[in-house]
Amino acid sequence: MAGIGVTYGSVRSPNAAGESAMIETFGVEALGLVETFGLAAAVEAADAMVKTASVRVITKQQPGGGLIAIMVTGETSAVQSAVDAGVAAAERVGRVVSRRVIARPDADILDLLERPPVR
Repeated sequence: MAGIGVTYGSVRSPNAAGESAMIETFGVEALGLVETFGLAAAVEAADAMVKTASVRVITKQQPGGGLIAIMVTGETSAVQSAVDAGVAAAERVGRVVSRRVIARPDADILDLLERPPVR
């Protein structure tokens, strides 16, 4: 996940051993999330998101119970378009649990995504 960050500088994040490590940054205008029930819907959402707009998939989280969250970053308008397309694609094959676009996410939020994906 190296490379997630915000334009106003670098942040320090503890690694798995608890040591502080510098996270490289690039301009993250927005963070988009699509949470689905089931893998097929998540894969469809991710595929539609990257094909629709200039966004980057940064992580897939599987908290359990069949839920899978796909997260993308990019310019706010691109992320909004990508999330809309991802939701539409996922709903054709499964169930969308939630969706969200966060404009100008705080470095602390992005820091959460530096941690290893669940499962």
